[in-house]
Amino acid sequence: MSSAAHLLTTETTDRRHVQAVLRRYVRPELNAEDPDIAEREARALRAAGPAGAPMSTLLAVNPAGTEAEVSAVLMSRLGSRIDW
Repeated sequence: MSSAAHLLTTETTDRRHVQAVLRRYVRPELNAEDPDIAEREARALRAAGPAGAPMSTLLAVNPAGTEAEVSAVLMSRLGSRIDW
């Protein structure tokens, strides 16, 4: 596994619950080998958005890891699930 995914839920001022996914690249050796991994994922999400496919929307990217301790991507949550 190269990343950890965290489901974040916030409540808006009108009491709606909004969910997002924070993907943190937690393996130091992967970050050293591929320091642009978060920015590359962000570019892919930006490029795929106009295609109209059901994709997460990029909300933020922190390639240097200054906000999430490691490089990270914050994206909208799709209402689906993954079966491994």
